[in-house]
Amino acid sequence: MLKRSGTLLGALAGMALAPCAHGQALEARLAVRGGFFLGPDFYEGHKTHLEGFEIGADFPLIRMIPKVGGISFSPTVTFGGSNRSGADTDGNIYHLLVNFKRGLSVRGLYAGFGLGYSLTDAKINEFRNVNGFATQYLLGYTFPYAVANRYHPFLELSYHDGPDNKLRGVALDAGLRF
Repeated sequence: MLKRSGTLLGALAGMALAPCAHGQALEARLAVRGGFFLGPDFYEGHKTHLEGFEIGADFPLIRMIPKVGGISFSPTVTFGGSNRSGADTDGNIYHLLVNFKRGLSVRGLYAGFGLGYSLTDAKINEFRNVNGFATQYLLGYTFPYAVANRYHPFLELSYHDGPDNKLRGVALDAGLRF
């Protein structure tokens, strides 16, 4: 199911980022976000998965490329196994990505694509650590900010892909752009 979700999000992001899309350029801004990550099952002696709360930020690298959008460095840390005991395993995921985001024709809606490097850090040798090239496909919505003109609240749904199931998963984040 997670693989199908990633394929759908990837297709939507790809369509949105195509040069023929009738979207608007989205300016890169400093942002902080937090949310929840759910990864697919993997086998490490037994069936398990990584899930947990995550925090991240967007640091603008190129604020605006005219008619294209902005590019940001977007590190994220997922605290796997931190929220409960049970079927999930304990370990962190670190995503170090460069993201490109572009507004869609619907006001406030945008799509994005990220490239970079991801790695895991197992707690107490619960699983074999992995690392490698990673991608991210996302859809987001910036809420109207007529009341809070300085802060721009947003929601993002994203799919992370990598060389191993420990680096893959779906995340839902809420955040503020400044």
